[in-house]
Amino acid sequence: MGDPSFPPFQVVPYFGNLAGDGLMRAYEITNDPQYLNAAQSWTFWYLQHQNADGTIYDFTGTVGHWTPTYDYDSTDSYASTFLEIAHKILLYTPADHPVAQALILAVPGLLDAQQLTMQSNGLTLAKPDYDFAYLEDNAEVYLGVVAAANIPYWDRTGRPDPAWQAEDTRYAIETLLFKTRTPAHYVIGMASDGTIEDISNWKRCIQNSKRN
Repeated sequence: MGDPSFPPFQVVPYFGNLAGDGLMRAYEITNDPQYLNAAQSWTFWYLQHQNADGTIYDFTGTVGHWTPTYDYDSTDSYASTFLEIAHKILLYTPADHPVAQALILAVPGLLDAQQLTMQSNGLTLAKPDYDFAYLEDNAEVYLGVVAAANIPYWDRTGRPDPAWQAEDTRYAIETLLFKTRTPAHYVIGMASDGTIEDISNWKRCIQNSKRN
């Protein structure tokens, strides 16, 4: 990310994952292998830069010379959106391909990163030091767990069924982040003490937001 004329640049893995998803959609439409290869390359880079707990930092620098910022916008969304790409890539990549092998082995660590901030109410906080569960992030968590449930061959020893985890997340979203009062709507999110951020106090939410 950044103006090519003015380094240093940024690598924000969340946005990299969204770009990878776009590459996979382009591949599905055109069957042009350059899009699949680019998405595979991104996932390989991501895995090479993961932390031991499955999380990944943002980076700054130039191509081939990246320095971690030792921070991230979120831990739940980064891992979840990556799991979505991993599933899509594995649909089109032979199981014995090095990227496929790396993705399959990475699934447990990605789920660990995703679940790092899972709360007893079934929602994930954005990151360990940020006490807020976003609707957006938890929708991505749901999709990430669904993706993991559909990825074959990874070691599920000692883990709950991802399909059940997905259902738990969906239930938490529908019961805690959806308001039935007229007009019925989803809220922005909720702090762990139950405080709701709604569209009515959007300005304050933006001021306090991790994405400020």
